[in-house]
Amino acid sequence: MPEVSVVIPAYNAGATITAALSSAFAQTYSDFEVIVVDDGSTDDTSQRIAEWSDRLVAIYQPNAGPARARNEAIARARGRLIAFLDADDVWLPHKLAHQVAYFQRFPTTGLLHSAMLVRDAAEEAARETFDSGPLQYDSLPPRPGFAELFHCDVDVNTLTVMVPRAILLELGGFDERRELYVEDWDLWLRIAARCEVGFLPVPLAVHRPGGSMSSAVEKTFRGQELVIAKSAPLCAGACARHAGDADACVRERLHKLYRQLGYERFWNGEPEQARQAFARAYAIRPLDIRSRFYYAGTFLDRSWLRPLRGMSHSVRSAKEAAVSTGSPR
Repeated sequence: MPEVSVVIPAYNAGATITAALSSAFAQTYSDFEVIVVDDGSTDDTSQRIAEWSDRLVAIYQPNAGPARARNEAIARARGRLIAFLDADDVWLPHKLAHQVAYFQRFPTTGLLHSAMLVRDAAEEAARETFDSGPLQYDSLPPRPGFAELFHCDVDVNTLTVMVPRAILLELGGFDERRELYVEDWDLWLRIAARCEVGFLPVPLAVHRPGGSMSSAVEKTFRGQELVIAKSAPLCAGACARHAGDADACVRERLHKLYRQLGYERFWNGEPEQARQAFARAYAIRPLDIRSRFYYAGTFLDRSWLRPLRGMSHSVRSAKEAAVSTGSPR
């Protein structure tokens, strides 16, 4: 029985799946299996997976989304620990070794994630980047993490995650509703509500940045709204920030959500929709001057704010070029 099962959902990933698989099989740790689920791809993904048929378990299913693909792989997995890798990302060579060692030191950890790099040429970054040296695990014990995750003070990147399989089975895995869209965040919250979360502050994976279409932005924010409502019953007992006041916890999270949605809509050239989002934000927090400022700006020509937009874009680009260590969602 392998110690680790590597789960990779793939949909029309013919251009990137080979690099992802290469990075998995280049791990310095060797006690693992790889399970790839082709989620109804229409390109050459199945052919690319078949090239590795003697080294992995391949599952083919009609297109049903990444949540069902991951759940199917988890159901077939034999490892005690589950590690997630997306078909367009790659791991650095010591990823599994560091994480397995962490679980050996802190076996009650419910979820372990790490920093990552963001690079367009992910496989090149994986070849050129080396780990910074031995990690002192004793200085990095797991701790409660629900509040930080719920309020999006940190972002758990799925390609860096390792979770005990028993916990995933006990919690029912990923929510497979397609409209949820942020099913990974939902699962991490459910784990963090009952287990401590570990974090390794060194990059162990490389993510390829992708552009967000306006429709994807709307789906993401709607999904977050659904997850916030679903997670509300957990807040009273799991969110240390609000001392059991679940209503205050949810209001703060919704305020942040609507303000962020307003920004996205504003800069995407959707002033009326942005106005609605900012109005919802300051309805929750009437003294939110920033939301009121942008609300007023939706009635004006955006050209006078373009210099601010340029500054914001420069900051975002700098962050994407750097190491991601749990940045806000």
